[in-house]
Amino acid sequence: MKKTPIRVLHIIQGKHFGGAEQVVLTLVKSFDRDVAASVLCLSQGLLFEKLSEADVPHFLIPMRSRKDVLIPLLKTIMLVKKKHIDIIHTHTVRSNLIGRLAAFFTGRKCVTHLHSPIRRDFADFRRGRRNELIDSFTRPITNRHIAVSHSLREEMIRGGLPSFKIVTIHNALDLESLRALQTGNLETKTIKKGYDIPQDAFVLVLVALLRPRKGVEVIIKAMESVLKRIPDVYLFIVGNDDISESPGYGNGLRKLSIELGVESHVLFTGFQEDVPAILKECDLMVLPSLFGEGFPMVIPEAMVMGVPVIASRIEGIPELIEDNVNGFLVDPGNSEQLSKKIVKVLENPILLENVRKEALKKAMNEMDGLTQAQHVEQVYTEVLAV
Repeated sequence: MKKTPIRVLHIIQGKHFGGAEQVVLTLVKSFDRDVAASVLCLSQGLLFEKLSEADVPHFLIPMRSRKDVLIPLLKTIMLVKKKHIDIIHTHTVRSNLIGRLAAFFTGRKCVTHLHSPIRRDFADFRRGRRNELIDSFTRPITNRHIAVSHSLREEMIRGGLPSFKIVTIHNALDLESLRALQTGNLETKTIKKGYDIPQDAFVLVLVALLRPRKGVEVIIKAMESVLKRIPDVYLFIVGNDDISESPGYGNGLRKLSIELGVESHVLFTGFQEDVPAILKECDLMVLPSLFGEGFPMVIPEAMVMGVPVIASRIEGIPELIEDNVNGFLVDPGNSEQLSKKIVKVLENPILLENVRKEALKKAMNEMDGLTQAQHVEQVYTEVLAV
C-alpha cells in the first residue's frame, strides 16, 4: 500500500531573503517523497520568486503589520483545511503567531523553527522584549521546537521551555548546487570588474542585512588599521539597509567610512542575489556580529565556496568555527583585534589555504541539506505519533 506523505505547510514572513528564508528553501527542496511541503509567505519577496523557480507549492497571504492578524489568520485557517495540512511549521515571530493560532483552531500539529534568540534579535531592547512576550503567549501551542544551535537550545531551556520539546538541528545547504558553482565557471562580468578593483587585490566581504547587531562598524573601523599594513585590501559590504529596525544605520556606516578615510576601499553593494558568485571572488569573509546569531547561514555558504571566515566568538558561531582550524574567531566589538587577525591571515597564505581546506571539508561532511531534511522529517513523524 502506497504511503501517504506528510503534508507540511511552512509559514514565514519572507520579506527579506535572509538565513531563515534560505533554510526554508533548502528544506522544501530537500525533502523526499514522504513529505509534501508547501510554503506560505506573509510578504512578497525574493523567497516567493525562488519557490516558483524551484516548482515548490507556495502561497501569499499578506500580513501588512504586526497588528494585521485577524484576516491573515482566517485565510491561513482556510488554506490549512483546503490543503489538508498535517503539520504547520513556523519560522520567525509573525509567522509563529499566525501559524500557531491556525494550528490551534484547526487541531493540527505545530513545529517551530528557532533561527535566533528573539529577545536579542533587535538592537532596540524594548522591541526584543515585546516580541519575546508576544511569542511566549502562543509558544505552548507548538508541539516541538527546532533550534539551529546547541547554544540557542540551552538558552530556551533556561527560559523555561521543557527540554523534551526542543531539539537541535543545525542548518545546512543545497551542497550540490553550491559545489557546481564553486567548481564551475561563473559569469565573466565579475564584481571586481564592476567596481574597478585590481584583480590581484585582497578582497574581504561581509554579507548581512545592515542592522546594528551585525556590528558592521567594527569591520569598517578595522579597515583603517588594515590598510596601513596592506594597502591593496578592499571590503565589499553586501546587503540592504534594514530601514525597518534602524533607518539611519546604513547611512551612518557610509559616513563612518568617509570620516575614517577608507571610503575608496569600503564598497556598499546593496542586496545581491548571487552571493555565491561574489564569494568566489573573495579571499576572506568577515562576520563581526555583536549578538543574536543562532547559526548564520552565510558562514557555511562561504565555507562551501572555499572562503575562510573570521567571525565573532558569540552564541552559535563557535559550533561552526574552530579558531585557526576551519576559520577564525575574534571577540565581538573589538576592531583592533579584528584588524590584527585580518593582517595575520592575509600575510600568511599557508595558514589561509589550510583553513580553507578544513572549512570546505567540514561543510561537505556536516552541512548537507538532505541530511537536515531527514532530521526534520523525523521530528514530523514523532509529533504526529503523539
